Amino acid sequence: MNFKDYYFTKLFNVMIFKYLLIICFAFLLHFSAQSQVLLPFYKNNKIGCVDTAGRVLIPAKFNGLGDFADGLAPARIEGHYGFINPQGSYVLPAIYDYAEPFAEGFAKVWINGKLLIINTKGEKQKQFKKYDFIENFKEGLAIVRSKGKYGLVDKEGKEVLKPIYLSISDFSEGSAVVSKFIKKRNSENFSMIDRKGNFLIPFNKYFLINSFKNSYAYAWRDSSIISQNKVSKSSYECIIDVNGKELGAIKLGDSLRIDTYSGEINMNKQSIVVSFSRTDINENRIDYQIIMDSTFKIIIDNPSYKK
Repeated sequence: MNFKDYYFTKLFNVMIFKYLLIICFAFLLHFSAQSQVLLPFYKNNKIGCVDTAGRVLIPAKFNGLGDFADGLAPARIEGHYGFINPQGSYVLPAIYDYAEPFAEGFAKVWINGKLLIINTKGEKQKQFKKYDFIENFKEGLAIVRSKGKYGLVDKEGKEVLKPIYLSISDFSEGSAVVSKFIKKRNSENFSMIDRKGNFLIPFNKYFLINSFKNSYAYAWRDSSIISQNKVSKSSYECIIDVNGKELGAIKLGDSLRIDTYSGEINMNKQSIVVSFSRTDINENRIDYQIIMDSTFKIIIDNPSYKK
């Protein structure tokens, strides 16, 4: 290699090194801004933000201030909301009657009582305008409402689940509970879906599914229709996992009501402990505990259990 080639090679390497340093520095600044903790403080009935050391980062000049997300926070001044950056400057002007924090790149805002969905540039997202309400996006999906019924959409507005259901729960470990009215049974029935909108269990199997806790939920099934909140003798209280698989079932009597149910499931490799409370037909609270082995065979059936 001659001197000229050697010189240009060294110069090229130095330029690349400087370029990488600039990128790393920019990344660190961005990461620092994103991870910086902003705490609210009040002065003269106004709100601003300080850091964990008490240094004022945003002067107390706003009438209302929401949480930061996607680098922006809703801030109210003189009766209207806009969105500010961590330096306290408006990035999106204060033109909204009300605004909620961003979630996965979208925020809900209201103008003259009308709900709009905007992105971080303030652009209206027309793909959601046909819905009268939309929940915040979580992992790319949002619950929407149209004419009193609920469905699921992705960020492009594609309906993963058409809005024809009475209710949809939040997803838990990839599954959500949905319900609809079954005319044949004259009651609300429940099912489960995955994130693609595929049904994991049929609607006519369970007349109630509780929310999931620690990957498990209670479900109730029977072969008859519930009347006046009473459970028939052929009813079973079941434990299901997030894939819709029924792991075990406990037969119920006909004197227990399900409308005030609450419970917990604790599982380990040796046993399953089911603790719950119900109200009987005389409005008496009943604390109950059932312990099963790993095959869901009942070991202890303890109606006198007290929390």
